[in-house]
Amino acid sequence: MDRRCNCCGEALLGRSDKRFCNDACRSQHYHLHHQKEREKISDINRILRNNRRILLEWRSTNEELTYKDKLLQKGFCFEYYTHFRELDDRKAYFCYDLGYVEEGRARYKLISDQEERF
Repeated sequence: MDRRCNCCGEALLGRSDKRFCNDACRSQHYHLHHQKEREKISDINRILRNNRRILLEWRSTNEELTYKDKLLQKGFCFEYYTHFRELDDRKAYFCYDLGYVEEGRARYKLISDQEERF
């Protein structure tokens, strides 16, 4: 049976379970194989960083409450968050260390993850 490199197609010599002819082919195959996964993760991280930047801007205004429309206008994406925490009868959604909790209809209160841990 003629075995070939999974990357370049060169004939393989040596071990019967060998898949690549050298380290460069192995590395290139891995890079190409996982590129879409890395792109998706990069897209999600970009959204999370943008959400956190918007929360930081909100914190700098010293406003306790804000409206959903205001966050959406700035590009906030409510579908993406790093974690959430149950607070009494509500959920607080966090983007790393900053989060928000709904305070009535389409109004949100800014909270810090550090405050909620203690």
